[in-house]
Amino acid sequence: LGNLQRYCEITRDLGDWEKAIAMAPAVSLEFWGDLVKAYAQDKLTSNQANLSDALPWYIAINKPEILTNLYVNSEQYNDAFILAQINSMGGYNHLTSASLGDGGGAPPAKPRNAKEQRESAQQVQHIRSVMGNSHSATGEAVMAACCHLSADDSHLAIFKLMKGNELELAAAICWALEARGTVGVSTQLARMCEAEEDWELAMQIIADPSKGGGATWDQQLAAVRYVGRSSGDLDIPGYYSSIGLNSPERYLQEASAQTDENSKAMFYMLGCAPDKGVEVCLQHLNQVLSGPSWCAEDVESTVKLLSSVQAHLLPKQSRFLMLAYLSYLGGLMAIWEGYSTVVSFLMEQARQLVRQNSLEFPVTLSLISLQELSYKMFSDRAEAMRGLQQISTTEWVPAALQATAAALLAFANHVPTDIISPSVSENLVVPTAASMPSGSNHRAVTNSLITLKPIQGPVFILDDGKSAMSLGDAVMVSRVFAFSPTGSGKVFQPR
Repeated sequence: LGNLQRYCEITRDLGDWEKAIAMAPAVSLEFWGDLVKAYAQDKLTSNQANLSDALPWYIAINKPEILTNLYVNSEQYNDAFILAQINSMGGYNHLTSASLGDGGGAPPAKPRNAKEQRESAQQVQHIRSVMGNSHSATGEAVMAACCHLSADDSHLAIFKLMKGNELELAAAICWALEARGTVGVSTQLARMCEAEEDWELAMQIIADPSKGGGATWDQQLAAVRYVGRSSGDLDIPGYYSSIGLNSPERYLQEASAQTDENSKAMFYMLGCAPDKGVEVCLQHLNQVLSGPSWCAEDVESTVKLLSSVQAHLLPKQSRFLMLAYLSYLGGLMAIWEGYSTVVSFLMEQARQLVRQNSLEFPVTLSLISLQELSYKMFSDRAEAMRGLQQISTTEWVPAALQATAAALLAFANHVPTDIISPSVSENLVVPTAASMPSGSNHRAVTNSLITLKPIQGPVFILDDGKSAMSLGDAVMVSRVFAFSPTGSGKVFQPR
């Protein structure tokens, strides 16, 4: 008898939603919108819930963002992106301007303010980022990069290609778009060329300013690597002259006059006296790491110098000490990069080298363990807490380190478990086909030298012909530690 709102409510309660929705505009547009939204939610909670059934109703009330989030949560990313993209371009604007006027036809579009436009664009970026992360986690780096490029995010596209070890594509995008990170990508590509013994191409990349190169220091390092790894007779003075360097004899004569430790080591190495250059570098690292505080920039150049020599040709004691320094610093670098699966291996390798060869090392073994465990709290909390408990109660550990371990243990005990998660600290390299079976014989499962677990995905065989590791772990190790994980001192560059 004229009470239309009560009629709609009773009809809704009886389950005849569409009849109620058809009558609802006679009450008010706001009541109609609430009823449509409730109907869409009811469809999603039914036994045969299907997002496509709710799609037209959310669109009708101009709430595509709700449906977009539902599509993302159900991993239907393509549908979510289409909705978000149309909304970002204003495709649903006219639905907000429905009026009770007399005129027919479509109502005029309601202008969108800057906040609405920004939120719509951010939603598109978020969806593409989620899609990119999903592809990257399953070893589909190219698909991940395409997702980010479609949202005009070249930086994340390059980052995902590097995570997938797609160096050539990452470099191509860097150079074509003049994107950030060109120097790092070009350096990795040049090292890959060196592994293929294409030294001419590697030097072109290093020397080209448009590709982030051109630095004399980098060209000198490349020359040291080339001379050290070349087989057979090599006209070293002629090669130096061809790339604009002085003769080896001149570098050797001028080395002792250099006041900077890294320059002195570089001159010795260019002068074909790598033993003296390594000795200078090791003295410098000992001095820096013995200090009360230091940062990565203090040792970066020295690590690059040591990473350019042929460690397996050095005297045994110098080789072991050099590998101990580089393993330890490589472990710290892996922590910084988020390469969580290789941190413990590199730290343990440093401890073993120091312990087994009685090396004089400026960092105590207990401090190395403490640094490793403080990071492991974010990836393996239980093991980290056991290790911290052991350090805090061991008598021979310095009192300051015991106190630090106890403080970290107390911190871990009071932090909720859901706050400490692997996602906080992981940035793993996941190459193509990483989620596929390794193909190894089922009767003799191939275990990784790094994790001691069965390898999944591509297998990388090390220089001893027996040890193996996953290709992803091999790439991560090579980016922070230049030599073979077997401890042989041979150059390590997975292809």
